[in-house]
Amino acid sequence: MMADGEGRTSADDLAATVVNGYDPRGVTDARLFAADFLDTLARRVPPDEPDSRDDALLIVDELVANAVQYAPGPVTVTLRRTFDGLHLTVGDSNPVPPTPRPADPRRGPGHIGWHLVRALARQVHVVAGAGGKEIHVFLPW
Repeated sequence: MMADGEGRTSADDLAATVVNGYDPRGVTDARLFAADFLDTLARRVPPDEPDSRDDALLIVDELVANAVQYAPGPVTVTLRRTFDGLHLTVGDSNPVPPTPRPADPRRGPGHIGWHLVRALARQVHVVAGAGGKEIHVFLPW
């Protein structure tokens, strides 16, 4: 869902959305927003790798799902084309950085999201502050 007053005129511009932190539908909203941006970007600047769009969407899904689950406030998703790829940022109100946990099939599914994000990205940086954190992910495009 687009925040009031938010929008973009082209895929070269900054794109941002705000997702309600208590609403699981926010993950779908963020994914649809990101897909729209990436599709516009792909028409203007085709990705070098055929999986670039899917990788970016998987990362949006994983990071926003975690933010909706663990952060009590709004979640921001920002996508920006860089000179050599894509910069994706997810911000939330929980200042605690994600920590990888070992996957254990006996505990049920899950615990692989942070591993996926780190495996797919060129770089991942977590910037934490008093008001929450931002996870910056740099991907090839």
